[in-house]
Amino acid sequence: NESIATFCKKNYGVSFPLMSKSVVVKKQNQNEVFRWLSEASMNGWNQQAPVWNFCKYLIKPDGSVKFFSSGVRPDDAQIVGGL
Repeated sequence: NESIATFCKKNYGVSFPLMSKSVVVKKQNQNEVFRWLSEASMNGWNQQAPVWNFCKYLIKPDGSVKFFSSGVRPDDAQIVGGL
């Protein structure tokens, strides 16, 4: 976990807390946060599970969720504009 955090800080300027490494794909031991994010029956909207590293979910203050593929940069206007 420490080496992942160091990599993200060095290469991407990450300054926010990171979660520990966990299972994000739909499996029995999937991280509960990603289970909620990818189950429409739980979150009321999204059924899209992460498909590759660096997929992103934007959770707005009103609770709405948007999914962005790994090809969308965190500083992309469509994400920043959604904040």
